[in-house]
Amino acid sequence: MSVRRVPPRVNPRVDAGTLLRIAGAILLLAVVTLIDLKVLRANPSTAGFTYLVTVLIIATYAGTLEAVVASIVATVGFNFFFLPPIFTFVVADPQNWVALIALLATALIGSRLAARAREQTSAAQQRQAEMELLYSLSRSILLAEPNELMAKRIPYELVRIFGFSGAGFFDARTGQLYATGWDNPALSRLDPQLREAAVSGMSRNDGEGGSLIFAIRLGGQPIGSLALFPARISSTALESLSNLVAITLERYRVQEEANARDAELRGEALKSTLLDAIAHEFKTPLTSIKAASTSLASAPNLSANRVHDLGEIISEESDRLDRLVTEAIQMARIESGKVQLNRSVTPASELVEAAVGRARQTLNGHSVSVSVPPGDILIAADADLIELAVRHLLDNAAKYSATGAPIEVSVCQDDGGAILQVIDSGPGIPEAEQGRIFDKFHRAPSTSPETPGTGIGLHIVREIVKAHGGHVWVESRPGEGARFSIMLPVAAKAGADS
Repeated sequence: MSVRRVPPRVNPRVDAGTLLRIAGAILLLAVVTLIDLKVLRANPSTAGFTYLVTVLIIATYAGTLEAVVASIVATVGFNFFFLPPIFTFVVADPQNWVALIALLATALIGSRLAARAREQTSAAQQRQAEMELLYSLSRSILLAEPNELMAKRIPYELVRIFGFSGAGFFDARTGQLYATGWDNPALSRLDPQLREAAVSGMSRNDGEGGSLIFAIRLGGQPIGSLALFPARISSTALESLSNLVAITLERYRVQEEANARDAELRGEALKSTLLDAIAHEFKTPLTSIKAASTSLASAPNLSANRVHDLGEIISEESDRLDRLVTEAIQMARIESGKVQLNRSVTPASELVEAAVGRARQTLNGHSVSVSVPPGDILIAADADLIELAVRHLLDNAAKYSATGAPIEVSVCQDDGGAILQVIDSGPGIPEAEQGRIFDKFHRAPSTSPETPGTGIGLHIVREIVKAHGGHVWVESRPGEGARFSIMLPVAAKAGADS
């Protein structure tokens, strides 16, 4: 990554902190000089070593400038207080020049090495801190929700984890800019720079704004760009951050494509299942119609009663076929989310009686008892859809009840609304399965393969009730049958006029 860096402005003035540290270093040298003179009564060799150790200590805990000043002061003090003639700056013995130069050179070199070690330690600590922040960032964005917009989350996480004042990401695939912490004027200025970086692949430091703008590359090709403010991040961490963002975006792009493929496959499976279900349901009435019409055509001398019976069969099965077509259209609308409710105020008893009447052919001899409170209950709903939902519950009760076992349908009302219940005397539903029976295509493991159905009827019931703002649930114990309840909003209190 090539980053054009703006040279930092050199401030010729020394700040107050540096001046204070220089004064402290000089004071420390003065204390060491006093100890050498008054306490230790040190000779020149001992004094030289104490000065050298003091300078190294200053270089370790202070800056380079402080160490250089301390080295010069220590050399001057060594000459003035310990080299004869003492208390003068005159160097009488030429060998003492060697001692002074050696002390100064050793102090300067030692202070420089100590300063370099301190800088390397500080850089290592900074790298460690950046690596920890990068780990936190990778953990946060890689564990995000699959359906979350990652391009929008990245700037937010950079501000939250790294402590940047502002961060922005330009997604070259969508042409969208996502930012956190920038005001509108700053965004207006950064927008063209981010777009240019994403197109050209070049990165730069914004000297005036103090922000860093760099391209995000994947496979050598720019896929976007990032802006960070202020630009306080090392080149190593910047490279790692760029790679992390690129890998994350590519991962979520691949995940989105996989989800789209899965959705397409599920849609195809749903279409196939619905077609199979429709074909199975259509087969019975078509077979009856074909048999009756064939009998009429092949036996012209049939009695009037027989002709009438065959005509009734054709009429009833044609009506059943018409209902199946209507229900198939309604199911397709429900599954596509395009269902439209034609609400009307209808007595609950009429809905139940109509559903029971149209479900007679699928009840297979089961007797159905209907219980409605006096005065009836008015329901504000799409009568055709609610009737379809009740028929699905009746069909489900007939499938799982013993031949000829009674089925009960009741209507009541509480503070929540009108409740329609279908009660069967089947084997019951295990508690572990009760939360899943309304899922699409779900059939309990204990269901016999001979039991007809595709596992979509109860799902349709739930979707119809949900569209009306109600809810459906089941209560059951193994061996005691099942009670399916639908709660719907009422239009008025029982007995009131609509």
